[in-house]
Amino acid sequence: MNLSARILAILSLVFVGALSMAQRNIFEPPPERSYGVFELAYGKVRMPNGKYRDVSGLKIPYQIERIYPGTKGTSGRARHPEAATAYRNDNGDPTYYVSGLAMPSALDDVTLTSAGQGQPWTQVTVGIMNTSMDRILLRWIAYDRYVSGLGAGVSAFYDVIADWGGFTVNQLGQNIFPSTGTWKITFDFSIVGIVVPDGECYFAAQFREPFGVPDGPFRNDFFPVFSGGGVSVGISDDLFWYDWDPEPNGVYEETEVDYFNGPPNEANFLLQIDTGGTTTELFPFSYTIFAGRYVSGSFVDLWFSDNSYLVVDAFNEDERPYPISVMFDSQSPTATPLSLTFKLESATIADGYEVVIMLFNYQDNRFDVVQRTGTSSVDREISVTIGSNPAKYVHPSSRAVRALVQYRESAVELAQLWWTKIDRATWLITRP
Repeated sequence: MNLSARILAILSLVFVGALSMAQRNIFEPPPERSYGVFELAYGKVRMPNGKYRDVSGLKIPYQIERIYPGTKGTSGRARHPEAATAYRNDNGDPTYYVSGLAMPSALDDVTLTSAGQGQPWTQVTVGIMNTSMDRILLRWIAYDRYVSGLGAGVSAFYDVIADWGGFTVNQLGQNIFPSTGTWKITFDFSIVGIVVPDGECYFAAQFREPFGVPDGPFRNDFFPVFSGGGVSVGISDDLFWYDWDPEPNGVYEETEVDYFNGPPNEANFLLQIDTGGTTTELFPFSYTIFAGRYVSGSFVDLWFSDNSYLVVDAFNEDERPYPISVMFDSQSPTATPLSLTFKLESATIADGYEVVIMLFNYQDNRFDVVQRTGTSSVDREISVTIGSNPAKYVHPSSRAVRALVQYRESAVELAQLWWTKIDRATWLITRP
């Protein structure tokens, strides 16, 4: 069945400049782009030995930006060190479109470049249109094999590489979607560990009710976004599998293959997959202020060097040794890193304050001081690398990592009320 008559709209991408203090006012992101953490409600990933690792509960940083009609362009994405694009189908204006009929379940073929074969996925970008703000389950499945000749009524796709998903609304009532609309979402998958050995897979997107996880009823008010114009990195045929006959059931039959009548509406998901080498950057998914007073900012302001800050202030009458003390938490992709680096970029109200960086030692159950130095009134980056036994700073089972940063005045009293603003607090992990 040809779907060319069902195209609802051609959507294009508007350029959104890098976040700035002026744009963000009091450190809040603009409404067309935001950041957060997407917790996996369930998930499994195939390991090299063929067994599956449970990835439920993992916290996945994401960036979401609205797709607008307008000028061609892209705001770009933060890239991991050594990251390489192994598959890209994102051609900007005027190539974005969705089906005019309900499409809560569909699948596309994806072939990565040779450089992406056998490499862990670091970032995945997808497109979703939501016409509702309801809490639903976003689900994705990567299959390894397609078997032709089986006919209708049975799946043509086998050997699950990964199957994962999470809710659009978290336990705090926060929705991944700022509003209804069409969105491009980039997920940081560096701790998930998805690997496609031969580079060829089949990528399914599903939108389901939040009960009966992961096989709840389908939702017809969410749609996958396609991008015409042809795949620019990697390979994908001009076709996809539309799970509809006689209704969506999560079984992708070979007879359900479909297309959009050819160029310029090639039937390929808006999708980008980056794969990385052995180095991964970890973003904090939470922070705790033990001393000092919160002024502004959030944990996502700690991810990039973008003049977007977590701001904490203190009074000099505070008798604690360190009037400002902030702890950061994240999770490593491995419990046995070859090296670990912690990066802090911050500033204080004036030069001459002291900052102490500590990492939690899970072997000795204590914080170790790894750096003690002076501060600056302008942003200064401090980088501390642990080359000897870095595994002691990673929890052996949960792979948690934790850092504590403390500030205090020097011997000379500098200000009655003083503050620090932290632009970035991240880890670099080198895997075996």
